[in-house]
Amino acid sequence: MKGSIAAINQEARERGMSYGKYLAFRAAQKALASATKGETTAKPKRDVPPGAGRGLAEIRREQAAKRGQALRQARLRAGLSLEQAAWRMDVTASAVRQWETGKKRPKPQSQRKIAQAYGLEPAELERMLEARP
Repeated sequence: MKGSIAAINQEARERGMSYGKYLAFRAAQKALASATKGETTAKPKRDVPPGAGRGLAEIRREQAAKRGQALRQARLRAGLSLEQAAWRMDVTASAVRQWETGKKRPKPQSQRKIAQAYGLEPAELERMLEARP
């Protein structure tokens, strides 16, 4: 923008605008003029098109779902219903469901209970919980 602050203030007053509104007005005029010429001042935010890459949150959700599926399969191999497994581990059925859906990850003391209830070796359970997509 050309001109001093005093000159811009004078132009703004002549148009009956505040300094900030006048600056926004001039920026909009400039953008409109460059758009009609086919020019753009906008730069792409990323080199990759939207949706082409997976975000960290999506990767973590997939990992949690895979862990949950492995826990559910282990429970079913042990021949236990959700309620039976919860009773054996002395936890709520809701806790077991949250582990199996990937909403929560079992704490170390719960992991020991899971291994014992499902008849797994602790190392085998650890491999299941470290599953990567």
